[in-house]
Amino acid sequence: MLNKESIGNYIKGDAKVRNKMERASIDDSFESEALDGWTLEGADLNAIDSIKKKLYPKKFGAISFSIVFIVFVITSLFVISRNQQDVTSDLLTKNNKSHFQAKNNLNKHQEKLNIANQLTEPKQIKKDFRAQRKINLAVSSDNNLNKPEETSIERLPVKEIEPIKTEFKPANKAKETYILDFKVLDYRYYRSKPIDKKIDVLNGTPADQENKYTNEVEPKYAVEVSYFNFLEKSLHYFEKKKYIEAASRFKEILQTYPDDVNALFYGALCNYNSGEFLEAEKLLLRLEINKFTNFKEESQWYLCLTYKSLERKSLYSKLKEQIILENGFYSKKARDLKD
Repeated sequence: MLNKESIGNYIKGDAKVRNKMERASIDDSFESEALDGWTLEGADLNAIDSIKKKLYPKKFGAISFSIVFIVFVITSLFVISRNQQDVTSDLLTKNNKSHFQAKNNLNKHQEKLNIANQLTEPKQIKKDFRAQRKINLAVSSDNNLNKPEETSIERLPVKEIEPIKTEFKPANKAKETYILDFKVLDYRYYRSKPIDKKIDVLNGTPADQENKYTNEVEPKYAVEVSYFNFLEKSLHYFEKKKYIEAASRFKEILQTYPDDVNALFYGALCNYNSGEFLEAEKLLLRLEINKFTNFKEESQWYLCLTYKSLERKSLYSKLKEQIILENGFYSKKARDLKD
């Protein structure tokens, strides 16, 4: 087969080489004529390169560019995809972290609320009152045993002195009794008659016999009821954790007797357990300035819990410290409170 090298050998070679090539091209008329043509024309061999460039132009540059471009596009797509995956992964990580943090905070907040609610549940309040009664009975018994016998002693005349004025408010405890194991002030010793105002009360099944699945609304009738009957039914609602109904009834008592200790105290607890902390605070503050101090320790303790729930840290810390220093019934509970 003719090529640039074989044609060069034919032109520059001796007769022996030419004869060999001519015999080899006898069967191919195209190659035979080509050899004759190169011999007669005496063409330059470099013309072959020029002819090849025209017949077969180089495609390497375009092919190379195409390959590079394709590689660039694929690489770019891979990088973009990888970046998107990284961004998506970061977003998912941040979202998961935020969700976990929010859930964790919610759980902590709910745990605090659960602990606070356990301290103000009717069952716990009954338990505290029973413990207080035992302590009071024990103290009373000890006082009677240790009471010294009175002896007749001639006393020297003592010059009368004026009492020192202090800001300390002396205890003024009224007579107490218990309804359903809840401590209440016995107003029968301080009021000459029952509630003299007509109060709207539900007429129907007593609170202790009501079915908790009954949702029937009964008509209201204006009737005069005794204070203790009305208070007892209100405490039934409180005991059954029907705080909204109980709070409404304690509010009705306060409309007749604005300074009623029982309604102020248990109404505050109903509001607290219903999440109405501001209303609970108002009632407890009214209880603090009441002339009867039977619920002084209780009002301070539950006001402290209210400030904690309202996140009033300064008032909460101050009142908590005061309860601890007074070393009363709720001092240990105050020390055990987690800030």
